[in-house]
Amino acid sequence: MKILHTQIDVETQRVYCPSTDEEIFVPFKGVNDSVSAFIAWWHHEILGDPVIKDPLLKKSWEQFIEEREKDDDFNYFEGVVEFLEGYNNDQWIVLVCEYMEMGCGPFTATVFLVVKNDTIVERDPRMLENDN
Repeated sequence: MKILHTQIDVETQRVYCPSTDEEIFVPFKGVNDSVSAFIAWWHHEILGDPVIKDPLLKKSWEQFIEEREKDDDFNYFEGVVEFLEGYNNDQWIVLVCEYMEMGCGPFTATVFLVVKNDTIVERDPRMLENDN
């Protein structure tokens, strides 16, 4: 699949699919995995436990991860990238979204979103209204 890297400002930007008119992510609400434009996601803190709606993608991931986990040196981050790069579906794209979170200080979080291929990251129009 095509992989696009982006940084998201979680306070002002959304992930939006024009063809379905669905928001996959909106500020302060997180990922909406119930919309049709959402296919799957891997969060950096739980890469081994993704949310995958598509049955074929899920089966492929389970087969891939079962084999890779046998390797003592397996790196989940690299494994997710390898899997997504090797999976063919031209109807989908992968958005590798990096954003800032706060813990005991600021840190960068990474989420891999598999979504319909016309999905975009843009400033949330509601945030523009709030600027005026």
